[in-house]
Amino acid sequence: MDWNELQSLTWPGYARKNGGKGIRNRVLVIYTVKCAEFVAQQIVAKSGSTNVELLGFDGCTDNQYAVNLLISFIRHPNVGAVLAVDECFLDFLPEGEGLSAKHLLKNSKKLIILKAFTKLYGMAGVRLGYCLCSDTELLARMRAAGQPWAVSSLAQAAGIAALDETEYVAKVRALIEAQRPVLADGLRALGLRVIEGRANYLLFRAPEALRRKGAVLRSCGNYPGLDASWYRTAVRTENENRQLLALLAETLPEVAQ
Repeated sequence: MDWNELQSLTWPGYARKNGGKGIRNRVLVIYTVKCAEFVAQQIVAKSGSTNVELLGFDGCTDNQYAVNLLISFIRHPNVGAVLAVDECFLDFLPEGEGLSAKHLLKNSKKLIILKAFTKLYGMAGVRLGYCLCSDTELLARMRAAGQPWAVSSLAQAAGIAALDETEYVAKVRALIEAQRPVLADGLRALGLRVIEGRANYLLFRAPEALRRKGAVLRSCGNYPGLDASWYRTAVRTENENRQLLALLAETLPEVAQ
């Protein structure tokens, strides 16, 4: 390649705040657990661009190498995107605070952490959530792009009241921790495949006709990579979990006929 050909090449770039220039010529779609690979592949495929690349890791649990890689990305000056971490279900774990990415906020302006009251406090109808980010300019732009009244007065009052319910939070965490393995074992005893979970729900596989026999369960047939034989159920109280297992024990033989 001669000098004239070299001069004709261009790359998408951007101006840095300090007056320098940065180059962006790749978009990375990264999955840190194998079960997210299909979704990541679909995102890359639908982009229709050769500049969008797939990067991922095998295994079903996050590994420290993947975590370190993501941290290095959000701290690198040539990475223009932000990393959004959804921690809405992390509050169900007793050790959740230690697993949070909040300690990275101070030195990582490209990190956004999503939190919500809708999961732990069961306030789905109120639609109350928030995000954490050390980039105040980005937060201001997000606020400007949203609705003028993003949180209703009812949601504000409910959120303030929920923050005082420390005893409730401890009871919920203890309940989930105790009942999740019991429910998982009960589903497996019925011959069903169960995917291990850490939060307040379990993913399991059962005959597709289960719902047609009166068992009202959350179908995961619309999840990318899954079909109508996959279901999701919440980990409830001991009595409610027993009722679910009893219903399945009664229904499954009928479905198999």
